[in-house]
Amino acid sequence: LAFVTSLLWLCHPLQTAAVTYLSQRAETLGAFFYLAVLYCFLRSTSAARPLGWQALALLSLALGFLTKETIATAPLVVLLYDALFLTAGPLTALRLRRGFYAALALVTLGLAALLVVPTLLGDSLTAGLRFEEFGPLEYARTQPGVVLHYLRLAFWPHPLCFDYGWPIANDPSEYLPESAAIAALLLVSTVLLVRRSWVGFAGACFFVLLAPTSSFVPILDPAFEHRMYLPLAAILVLAVLGVWWLAARFSGQRAQHLLAILCGTASLALAAGTIRRNQDYGSEIGLWQRTVAQAPHHARARGNLAAALLDAGRTEEAIHELLETLSLDTRDGSVSLSVSPVAYLKLGQAYTKLQQPERALPFFRRAVELCEWPDSLLALGTALLQRGDEAGGTLQLQKALALQPNDAAVHTRLAESLARQGRTEEALQHFGEALRLAPEIERAHLGSSALLAMQGRTSEALEHAQRALALAPNTAGEHFSQGQLLAALGRFDESLRAFQEAIRLAPELPAPYAAFARSVCLWSDATPAQRQEALRLASKAIEMTSSKQAEFLEVGAQAQAALGHFERAAALLEAALELPDSAANPDFASRLRAQREDYRRRAGE
Repeated sequence: LAFVTSLLWLCHPLQTAAVTYLSQRAETLGAFFYLAVLYCFLRSTSAARPLGWQALALLSLALGFLTKETIATAPLVVLLYDALFLTAGPLTALRLRRGFYAALALVTLGLAALLVVPTLLGDSLTAGLRFEEFGPLEYARTQPGVVLHYLRLAFWPHPLCFDYGWPIANDPSEYLPESAAIAALLLVSTVLLVRRSWVGFAGACFFVLLAPTSSFVPILDPAFEHRMYLPLAAILVLAVLGVWWLAARFSGQRAQHLLAILCGTASLALAAGTIRRNQDYGSEIGLWQRTVAQAPHHARARGNLAAALLDAGRTEEAIHELLETLSLDTRDGSVSLSVSPVAYLKLGQAYTKLQQPERALPFFRRAVELCEWPDSLLALGTALLQRGDEAGGTLQLQKALALQPNDAAVHTRLAESLARQGRTEEALQHFGEALRLAPEIERAHLGSSALLAMQGRTSEALEHAQRALALAPNTAGEHFSQGQLLAALGRFDESLRAFQEAIRLAPELPAPYAAFARSVCLWSDATPAQRQEALRLASKAIEMTSSKQAEFLEVGAQAQAALGHFERAAALLEAALELPDSAANPDFASRLRAQREDYRRRAGE
């Protein structure tokens, strides 16, 4: 009987929520300590030296409190077992083992006061007597329907739902029949318990085990299948022994064969159901799609499906689900702070992925209006920066940083914004803080490198560029930045190798071609072959930009001059001076004119 009960309990699909879903492993660990309390107590009642086993029971209780609040009911189950199976009643049990029960009560009350009461009386957003979304009465009248649903799933585990979004029962027709049924089951269990029946003990265990989550203490989610992990054992004990009794009574000598067939059939059916249910956990999108199919009214489930679709790159589908999420969440005129801000944030991110920043911005603003979370502030700040609103973007990033001062990504983004505003020292401070928190952030190294180079601190800038290159050795940008800094230090041979690697990694970019040519022109020891290569690469950069960028025409002129072709060099600079980017930069234009006159003079000599 013990084997069959355990086998069915292990194979039952209802256990999937506690075993397969990683976050609910706390439920299984809590059940382990709960059973350890009972086991150690039972061993102590027959041991020659019971104190060791009693100490282990108390230790298991303490570890259980650190794992899951449901352990608080374990002392009651211990007392019920002791009173029913080992002694003449509860008073006799307390008198016979007064030291153990005193220690049990002391540990329970102490740890409950330390670990449970703060949640009960605090301002938690997910549970407690001060929970805002609904009160103890609303939760208590909802639970009879939930418990009956659990009982149905124990005998027919289909369909299963990962996240129910179980509604609060408000109409009497929604809770009076269910409450009457649960009251009857409680009454029967109590009567049988008073009459010292093991059936009453099993029924009492079921209700006691569920009491922390299915009584009157409000929890954000009234129903979750993982809460049945240990209570299911009590139901299966009753079911298995009931079938065994019926088979023995009506089948006579054929009972053993009938029981074997029933056991095998039930185990295989439950195992098949568990295998099928585990397939739903094979992908995030598949799990949430099945959840939405079972609970189409549940806004959070749709929001999570949308997030999974967004992560998978299925942006249009994600937008549809997010809009439906907001429709469900605001249908009664209220807004859930656990759903809507996230939905607005995700909608903004979706439109950003679709390269529609103007459509994204209002959703980011609405997310921040509802709840100033660091992620929402960061998203809004980034969107404002992309729009060119440096002041507004910086303000939002500073707010995000005030809420999350150890977020290296926010420090990096804020530093980049400050750098664009010319606030170099502040930007360097934030880059430095970002690298202190997360030394592997490549963008922070590159940003620091660029700012230090502007300040003439080339050696420090090169050090950051080399660290960025070590983090991303196959990135053209890092090789390009390193080449520029090496050229600034006069290490032209090393800079040429860096530019060549940048060209190899990103042959479609003109800047590395021009940078190679410029370094050769600045290097007095460059060979004729290197100068010919510089002219070829400079011409390549000019061709790639259709002769529309003055800086590349300037490099081409320098490459021509390095080979003594001064007339061609002057002609290139003449063309550069006619381009809009030259006219927009007077200093640049003045430099080009000076070079042009020098080349003309040298051409006439």
